[in-house]
Amino acid sequence: STVWTYPIMGYMPFHEAASNKAKQDLLQGFEILNQVLSKHNNNNTSVEEEAKEESSLLQYYIIGTMYPTLADVIVVSSLYYPMKFNILENNYTTREGKSLFPYLIRWYNQCRNQPEFQTILQ
Repeated sequence: STVWTYPIMGYMPFHEAASNKAKQDLLQGFEILNQVLSKHNNNNTSVEEEAKEESSLLQYYIIGTMYPTLADVIVVSSLYYPMKFNILENNYTTREGKSLFPYLIRWYNQCRNQPEFQTILQ
């Protein structure tokens, strides 16, 4: 994600070919992670439907449902700048404005809003 975000922040020059390759790589990673996180959704309901149900109060993480692990910390840290600059929302949405990665965004926001993550990401 740094090849895509660092030019925005002025840390490195923009290279179109490298930026396009980074976008493709991120897209593949987002698809895989979204698929992994969607497997925690046992009822095959949408994120919106799940939010209405009491079961949505359960915490779901990359490796399990009880506690975040080092995997969550590393991936949240890697996604910090793409999420901060709204790269995920601005580049990967449907025509109706819905995210192509609803489980990824829900998981990221869930982790990001926890005090332990806020301490790390500030």
